Amino acid sequence: MLKLLRQWTSQLTKPSGPPLPLEIVELVIDELGNHRDNPECLQALLACALASRPLTQRSQHHVFSRIILSMTRESEPGRLMQRIKALNCITEANPSLTIHIRSFKLSIHGSVEIIRQILESPHMVSVLRMLSKVQLQEVGVTIGVGNHRGANWETCRAFFGALDVLVRSPSLTSLCLENMAGVPTTLIQQTQLKKISLRQLNLVKSSFPPSLSPSLHLESIAVDCSFPFRRLIVPSDDDIYMSDNFAPYPPFPSVKHVSLFIDYSEDIGDTASLLSSCPGLETLRLEQSANATRARFGIITGSHSRIPFVDLPKLRRIVFRYQAPIRYHHPAVALSALRDVLDDQENVAISLEEINIELKIVHEFSLRYAYPCEPAWVAVDAALKAEKWAHVRRVNLFLDFKYKYIWTARDGAFDERVFLKRCQDQLANIFPSLTKSDKVLTLKVVPTHMDPDQTYY
Repeated sequence: MLKLLRQWTSQLTKPSGPPLPLEIVELVIDELGNHRDNPECLQALLACALASRPLTQRSQHHVFSRIILSMTRESEPGRLMQRIKALNCITEANPSLTIHIRSFKLSIHGSVEIIRQILESPHMVSVLRMLSKVQLQEVGVTIGVGNHRGANWETCRAFFGALDVLVRSPSLTSLCLENMAGVPTTLIQQTQLKKISLRQLNLVKSSFPPSLSPSLHLESIAVDCSFPFRRLIVPSDDDIYMSDNFAPYPPFPSVKHVSLFIDYSEDIGDTASLLSSCPGLETLRLEQSANATRARFGIITGSHSRIPFVDLPKLRRIVFRYQAPIRYHHPAVALSALRDVLDDQENVAISLEEINIELKIVHEFSLRYAYPCEPAWVAVDAALKAEKWAHVRRVNLFLDFKYKYIWTARDGAFDERVFLKRCQDQLANIFPSLTKSDKVLTLKVVPTHMDPDQTYY
């Protein structure tokens, strides 16, 4: 791609043959834009923006369409501050560049003081105010301060005031907020949002109305247990508390996809009120929190783990995803929890067609402890054989396996093709009933090499 671009730009100054059509060059630039996360492709886009006038606008579109500002715990805060200042100065000097911006993501990890300093900086607030005036479609803000809420709505009033205005932008359709305190419960009222992801939020108790009122445009919801599944009650003495009763939510008529991040066994039961308010729900994802400890690994089990199928007549797909890495010491525990959840369900919707089981597996030596792990898998197979799951036509198993060293000492270096074939050959052993039934059983394995010096928790 880069060779084609160099050939085209050289022909502009020294024609030596038929020039490449501009349409082909634009396709090359679009392909660079599709791989903008690659530093070389980004540098090429920046070069194209300066190479010639016909390439400028298309290159600028890919450079500015997605703005990502991030800082890890190891990063220098000053570097991020410089990038924020540069973005503010560039867009103020060239307002025409802002027409390309479609997505903005801010991810900050550090101390409370550093985060407050960054969020409350005049340049940061100015950037948010600029974004509220463009055709922005997606916003994501993630704050990380260890186990604490990363930023408080009250102590960072300038930043969150500008964010509140931005959320109500008529063009904004996707919002992702993570790790914040003091968030007003009126946040998504009167918005055009179609997709929200709200995780680790602490809702402020002094804001009214006392629950998150839905947007009629919402199509996708992703929330964890900080979401107010139980209605907030305001007695006469203004002492707000969480009710033990699950008061029904106003309907979310357009929601088709819900993702729930679960920690404890009763969490699914707590979400029943929200799920029941989504009569058009088609896909339900139940994801184990990545920070769940081994002691809490037996999640989504027990009498409170029932999905309200009677209120979900259009549900077609359920995804069980264990985000926490499964190592050799607890794959059977995870599968036992999954079996219990399958056994626990009642009145399974006849519309249900597909079940996905997604596992992230990390092991330093081999996969054999987690897969096939035949007795535990066979128990899952037996649960799916029950009559209540008879309408399910497809069961998909997804293994995200990160290998670190070699397959085994005898087999030598890791061979991805051998690995995939071994996994495929084990399907009949771990799902003896399903392989003999008329259900479609599929396996997808994504082996990913890990940096030997990288540690996964």
